[in-house]
Amino acid sequence: MMRSRKIGRVYELREYGDQNYLLSVECWEPFYNGAEGFWVSDTMDWILYASHESSVTTGGWLTDAVFSAWNDARSCKWSMYQAPKSP
Repeated sequence: MMRSRKIGRVYELREYGDQNYLLSVECWEPFYNGAEGFWVSDTMDWILYASHESSVTTGGWLTDAVFSAWNDARSCKWSMYQAPKSP
């Protein structure tokens, strides 16, 4: 998904602040390691978040990409905010 959008680097920000990295997409393996994690790129038009509550949250174009790649993803969807539907 990242390569198809020509994203070469990903920022990894961890809860405790001492494990923050700028990674090549080829080396990026997002996972929960005991510290909540956020991942974004320079474009800031997507986000991935892994929490201590065993949840994974996506935002921006990444949400649509996950829904397209994972058939059952919509059954796992939860949102505090629902955008108004277009007429």
